[in-house]
Amino acid sequence: AGHVLRRKYNSMGKCGVVPGVFGVAVQGSLLAVCVATLATKYFYFERLKVDAERRSAARFLFDSSKQVGGAMLVHIMNLALSEFLGTHLSRQNSDECMWYFVEIMVDTTLGVYVEFRLVHVVYEVLRRFVDPSFLEQGCVSEQTSGGGQPLFDRPAPATQLPLHLQSALTVPYLGRVLWKVYLLQLLHWLIVVACMKFVMSGFIVVFSPQLLIFGGVLDPLDSHARMKLVFVMLLTPTIMNGVQFWLQDNIFVSLSAKHDELEAVEHGLAGGGVPDVLSDSEAEKLQRETAQMRRDFNREMSRLRREINSWRYEAYRQRSFAEAILWADIRASRRAANFERRDSFLQSVPLPPSGLHF
Repeated sequence: AGHVLRRKYNSMGKCGVVPGVFGVAVQGSLLAVCVATLATKYFYFERLKVDAERRSAARFLFDSSKQVGGAMLVHIMNLALSEFLGTHLSRQNSDECMWYFVEIMVDTTLGVYVEFRLVHVVYEVLRRFVDPSFLEQGCVSEQTSGGGQPLFDRPAPATQLPLHLQSALTVPYLGRVLWKVYLLQLLHWLIVVACMKFVMSGFIVVFSPQLLIFGGVLDPLDSHARMKLVFVMLLTPTIMNGVQFWLQDNIFVSLSAKHDELEAVEHGLAGGGVPDVLSDSEAEKLQRETAQMRRDFNREMSRLRREINSWRYEAYRQRSFAEAILWADIRASRRAANFERRDSFLQSVPLPPSGLHF
């Protein structure tokens, strides 16, 4: 589930990579914990949100699949980087299990913050060249043929996509899946995850003396090799990977909210009379002009946003991570509870007789 998990104590008291059924079982159990974490998040938090903030099962499923892809990429990168890091860190007076513990803690805490910043950095870089709104909008359009009601209750506005991105596959109970949009979103997330892993690997190498002190929390377990192995290999990854998946899902929520806000502004500015019937040439010309206006609007909005928020950028950056990632579900639950109390109060107020007029 994103880390080099197949390790055990050898006769020298160090952790070594070991293949076999045990390693596969450990990785499978961690994957099961991450899936259970996301399922708990959806059924006990996502479904309690107000309608405007709630994601459907299909949207949640597609976001979760991106996390699984990112975890697989990190696992492969860990295997590739483990030899380099092991060579550098083995020169210090420490055991490999301690560094494995440090790696998990760094990736699942600071790594999430780095991912949060990189997601928005990549988004802003793309805005300079193309319209990146397709990275945050839904991958599923409305149901077009049999198979029951779609799981996605807010269809993706495929008509606003470029023609080369409107390729779709019809899936029962989901509708039209915009597979090119999904692949681009997945690629975007994989780039972010790969950059995060390189940053965190450099962080571990540069600050290894300080992290060696942090790893000292495992010193009381040095005389209990088996207990230390269970703590480092099972308990720590189980808890921290669950936390990481939970917080990473909130990153997707923050991106969706950002896209919805920009889209609402664009719809609010849209106006003017449009003839009911247009010729093909007029429709094509209008489409080109609309696309150009959309690009100009995105560039202008980006410029204005940078100018308006430049003086409070640092404070906003720190606050936005806490509000959008750490406390997002708690704040959403409170908003839903407030709406529920308001509705209950309005229902309890008796209506005046129908014959009375005020």
